[in-house]
Amino acid sequence: MKNCISKAEVLKGNNYQIIDIRTTKEFNEKHIPNAIHIPLEKLELQSKMLIKDKMYVTTCGTGGNRSIKGAEILLNNKFKVKWLCKGTFGWFE
Repeated sequence: MKNCISKAEVLKGNNYQIIDIRTTKEFNEKHIPNAIHIPLEKLELQSKMLIKDKMYVTTCGTGGNRSIKGAEILLNNKFKVKWLCKGTFGWFE
């Protein structure tokens, strides 16, 4: 899946909802302001509470494996989704 979006692109738009899919411990240590927390292992089930018309951006620590898996889960459930290039750590660079 090649659908990453940069921090600059996210900040330009106002319709993006960031979903941090890391563990609760990781999320509590540091997270992007206004990101919602749904751990990867709960994403499929909790996606039923998300709004289909919104654009979602999944993020993990470095913008790789987990955020791509999260985006694929949402995509398979007919959501509009991208994953954050460089992840949460890249956001704060």
